[in-house]
Amino acid sequence: MRQSQPIVIKYSEFDPNNIVFSTVKKNKFGGKKVYINYKNPKLGGKAHRFYLQLPEVRAPFGVSEMEKKDQSTGVVTGYSYSMSFSLNRESNKVALCEDKMLAFDERIMAEGVKNCVTWLGRTELVDLINKEIYTATVRPPKVKPGEEPKDYPNTIRANMHKDTKTYKKDESGKPDLKSGKFFAVAFMGSGEYEPVPTGGVDPDTGEPETRQVEIMDEVDIQENVTGGTKVTPIIQCGGVWFGFGGYGVSWTLSQVQVTPDDTLQGYSILPDDEPADTNTTGTSNYEVYEAGQSDGQSETEQEQSGVVQPVQPTIQPEPTKTVSVRLKVKD
Repeated sequence: MRQSQPIVIKYSEFDPNNIVFSTVKKNKFGGKKVYINYKNPKLGGKAHRFYLQLPEVRAPFGVSEMEKKDQSTGVVTGYSYSMSFSLNRESNKVALCEDKMLAFDERIMAEGVKNCVTWLGRTELVDLINKEIYTATVRPPKVKPGEEPKDYPNTIRANMHKDTKTYKKDESGKPDLKSGKFFAVAFMGSGEYEPVPTGGVDPDTGEPETRQVEIMDEVDIQENVTGGTKVTPIIQCGGVWFGFGGYGVSWTLSQVQVTPDDTLQGYSILPDDEPADTNTTGTSNYEVYEAGQSDGQSETEQEQSGVVQPVQPTIQPEPTKTVSVRLKVKD
């Protein structure tokens, strides 16, 4: 494994106690930031920037668009991606991840108290104020003033960024900020599989062991990650941001594996190419009864048995005698 590559930490292995903080960094505009790294036990405690893989979660809104002001380029269009802790709670995967992210928030707030002078310019930071000025990673559902709290699951929101080199230009030559390609990529199973070495050896043949892994195809993220889509995401920790007297941690969406939706998409009507009469015996499926005849089952018995006879058609009486027709489907 190349150590220069970012390391992905699975939610099940993530320990908030292993995160470490840089000193406060300032940009050319005077803004402050603190980078967060992860001391990986698998690498002997070496600290590195980290990407966090969540379990399968639901994206309730898909890719959300918001107006965002950038100090260097002016007003641009920003994007975010919310993920809901609403799936697989029966297996505790999402619950475990949510608990760890709540512990992550507690870890950040504790560090905020410890570094309140350099981080926030405060001589002290009490818990009540800390909770008010900290923007949590795990976000509860919004409640408008006067409304009762809603029983919606908590969410995590990650930012999405576009490659400015892929912007299209309008007639005046200015970049169309709503065009361009996202850095985040989405993958979906192709339905085809290939053998991948497991690192073991088959005891019977002595050959390297393999397992079948589905081949993933890259797909358009905006078209395939819509509201309600189930995804397995990887998010990158961007460090602690400061602004408007508060602080929080920024996350950026890196990759998502899309779970195919089981709802109808687009035109889904199957062709009705069955013949009108599917009876292959050449005989009729119906029998005709004259008035007074019985098929051996009274109307009361039919109701009790749950068998509903076809509706009797209205037949004009003949001059000589009255004939009624009842249809009976043969077994």
